[in-house]
This record gives sequence, structure tokens and C-alpha cells, in this order.
Amino acid sequence: MENADIIEKVKGLIALANDGKDSEKRDEESQNAFAMARKLMIKYRIEKEDLESTDIGEEVIMSFENFEWWEKFLASLIGKNFRVKAYFSEHAQSKDKILLKYYGLKKDVELAKELFYIAHQTILNYVGHYMVQSKFGPLYRKDYILGFLTALQEKFTKQNENIFQIASRELRLSLQISSKVLTEFEKITENFSISQIETPVIENKESYLNGYDDAQFFKLPQKVDKEVLLIN
Repeated sequence: MENADIIEKVKGLIALANDGKDSEKRDEESQNAFAMARKLMIKYRIEKEDLESTDIGEEVIMSFENFEWWEKFLASLIGKNFRVKAYFSEHAQSKDKILLKYYGLKKDVELAKELFYIAHQTILNYVGHYMVQSKFGPLYRKDYILGFLTALQEKFTKQNENIFQIASRELRLSLQISSKVLTEFEKITENFSISQIETPVIENKESYLNGYDDAQFFKLPQKVDKEVLLIN
């Protein structure tokens, strides 16, 4: 059997395993499919990368008339944790608008895009509610947002630490941005200027801590699913 046929067989087994969650019988079939896929991968030395699409692409995530510091921070934070590169440029038809883009493996770009939308809207909702309820009104809006982002950053750090404690060397490498993406990104951004994210200084500790506490309710998506754990 050709290696390409083996890879397709492994993909099919993994798909079958991921579908087997509706009953005890199907759960047993799921476990058997996982076990068979793992045996084939070990026997034929198939790596995780062999099962993944390596198509690289970029996508506009959002357009802004006023691209605030916290939106740059959020875009960069999610990009670093979901294996994509974030950058922004002027809108071709409107110089007043800034386009935020993600560049990377297409599946990673899609996941990062979805999370950015969710996190961005969540922050806007929380900060809007806070400004109405707070005795300070909008005065310390940036402190609240900074607290929220700090907690979000800590969540990512803790999640990565937990993964690295149980992960194999191969899995750790798979969580890093691919060298192919980095090489291609360097080519397309060769003449780009670097934008520094200017994080504000905390002026009101109470607002900062309120933002930090509210961020605890934000749930991060799982970066490693059963398929990834199986492969590694």
C-alpha cells in the first residue's frame, strides 16, 4: 500500500473516531478507530504534519477607522497563541480605514479569526457594561481593558504550560508557528514598517482589577483536541 493511501486511511479512522460520541457502542468504536490509526502511524512513521493541510493564506479579520492599542494587543496575543502572524495595512479604497489581517496555515487563520471576533466583541460588551455601572464612568476605560487583557494573557500562558507538561517534543513543536509560514511571511513583509504596541500605564487600580476579574469568565478554546493527542 502506498504511503498516500495509508495517510488517507489514517485520516478516515480519525474522522470516524471523532464522530463516535453518541452512544457507548459508538464510543467503543471511536476508541478502536483511534487505536488503529495510532498503530498505522507508528508502523509507517507518519507524522502529524503529514495529516495536515499545508495551504498558506491570509485573511482580512476586521477593518477599523480607529485601530486602538488594545485591539493591536489582542490581535497580536491571539496570533502568537494560534500559530498565525498578525499585521495591518491601509484599505486600498479608503485611506481612513485600517485592515487587520492574519497570515498562516488556512485552518489556523480560521480559528484565530473566530477567536478574535469573539474576544473583541466580549471586551466591548464587558467594558460597555462596566462604564455604565462604574462610578468612574468612561474615565478609566483603558485601565479596565488592560486588566482584562492581562488576565487573558495569563490564561493563554497557563494553558500552554499545562499542555507542555504532558506533551511530547513533537506536540510542542506542532504548537509553534511553522517555519514555512515564517519564511513566506518574511518575504511579503520585507518592506513593512514595525508598529510598536504602546500599552498604557495603569492610572486606576480598581478599574484594572475589575477588568482582570471579569476576564475570568472568558473561556479559551481548547488548543489540543483528541486528534492531536493521538497523533503525538
